Amino acid sequence: MTTTQIEVFVCVAKMKNFTRAGEALGMTQSAVSHAIYNLEGDLNVRLFERTRNGVTLTAIGEVVYVRMRAILNEINMIYSDVSPVKNVPEGILRVGMLPSTAASLMPKVMKLFAQDLPQVTIVLFEGSDDEVKNWIENGIVDVGFVTLPNEHYNTVFILQDELCAILPESHPLANAKHIALKTLQSDSFIMSKGGCEPLIRAAMTKENTVLHIQHEVNNLYTIIEMVKEGVGITLMPSLAFFNLASEGYSVSSLKPPVYRQLALAFKDEMRDHALLALFIQTIKRVALTFE
Repeated sequence: MTTTQIEVFVCVAKMKNFTRAGEALGMTQSAVSHAIYNLEGDLNVRLFERTRNGVTLTAIGEVVYVRMRAILNEINMIYSDVSPVKNVPEGILRVGMLPSTAASLMPKVMKLFAQDLPQVTIVLFEGSDDEVKNWIENGIVDVGFVTLPNEHYNTVFILQDELCAILPESHPLANAKHIALKTLQSDSFIMSKGGCEPLIRAAMTKENTVLHIQHEVNNLYTIIEMVKEGVGITLMPSLAFFNLASEGYSVSSLKPPVYRQLALAFKDEMRDHALLALFIQTIKRVALTFE
């Protein structure tokens, strides 16, 4: 069993699809299949059930997944432990972030850097998908969060979250476990302009659905408050409301589900940058706590 096999297994379990896992890891679909085949051979168990729509974990696969995630977390912690502060160069790393990552991942990352690497300064820039890409292109930031697929820059997959329907508690579909996008066409829709609009529009196109966009708002917390007051409904990735109290609104998965793959993107000149490597290690460690 190798570290690569463990990483591939965890990624496939998250993505529920060999091809998407390969895209996230920068591997071919055949390489992913080969890694899983060898891992199942080493363990002498079947970890996944293959279906027309992808793969699902078997009962023993679920058990192994919990262990493998813990192993990856320990590996990331080891890398952090063996990077003594005295050997880490001082410097500034400029990070472009989406609103959902600003509210969830980045506070924990900033805390870890302040504790373990006080000589490193992280400077944050918050913007939409297009703004972050523009900042990367023009050198305003050294690295930024993007949604996969992205073919313009080097990318490192960080995590996957789910696009969810956010409804007022008084809505007829409130507390439904799954909601088809088409059933929301008559509602006043609040479009987030802070980072997830491309994902929402792609979902609309795929489901041949037109949502009634009544408002366009940047701030995620403003959107949530508008939903709570019954002004409208919205769609939002799960990271965006991870730390929010779930009072006054309901959250439902879409049917079929829609997922977002988040990655860090950077240009070629940053590939071997020491601070970037430390940042990627830290963000991966934090990302494991959100699964």
